[in-house]
Amino acid sequence: MGTMYMEHVGVMNVVNHTTGQVAPVEFKAAGRGDKNKHAIEGYVYENRELAEKKQKADRTHQISGTWSESIFGAKMVDGEVDSST
Repeated sequence: MGTMYMEHVGVMNVVNHTTGQVAPVEFKAAGRGDKNKHAIEGYVYENRELAEKKQKADRTHQISGTWSESIFGAKMVDGEVDSST
């Protein structure tokens, strides 16, 4: 039997209690060959109601990367990453 380890998988809601913004962040399963090992992905919404609807146009920022190395954020406009910033 190989080495056993715990893998963080699922969604964590990050809430800014001052502004009301919500970011559901998904911790992805490593999968075959550890392709997504430690990978995260999420989006920032202005409030909980918009986050629950998960409409692409309501996303204000994208969060991505790996929780063990680096996490990146990008501003979004009309549901797409704003390449001008």
